[in-house]
Amino acid sequence: MPAILPFINGGGPVVPGALFPFLFITIACGAISGFHVIIATGTTPKMVKNEGDILFIGYGAMLAEGFVALMALIAGCVLLPADYFAINAAPAVYTTFGMTPVHLPQLAQSVVEQLAGRTGGAVSLAVGMTYIFSSIPYMENLIAYWYHFAIMF
Repeated sequence: MPAILPFINGGGPVVPGALFPFLFITIACGAISGFHVIIATGTTPKMVKNEGDILFIGYGAMLAEGFVALMALIAGCVLLPADYFAINAAPAVYTTFGMTPVHLPQLAQSVVEQLAGRTGGAVSLAVGMTYIFSSIPYMENLIAYWYHFAIMF
């Protein structure tokens, strides 16, 4: 992914809307995710023998969550901009960008799924992870498995 896209001054696949409430939705998403990792699992209470263990468990959970976020960022960045925008923009809007998907049609055929125009982030993450996992030696024949594993994840 290049450092600067041609949409730096606007005109790209921008979600229209004010900073509020999107800022609070973003913060709430992180807070809920952190709460889920630290508190809502069934194994956390079983690991706590005394209050001194809570710091280690909570910090480890936050590190694991950060690792997942880093993997999502890497998975999104391995996509070519044309493929990324084909996934995350509505098809009618994507045609105005003057781009042509590079690997997406072949991948869609391999996984037997419609990948273009599927906004929300899950498909971008799954396609990025599929690119990464299928580049491992002897794993290129498991593209459909990697995609469906990642989309379920």
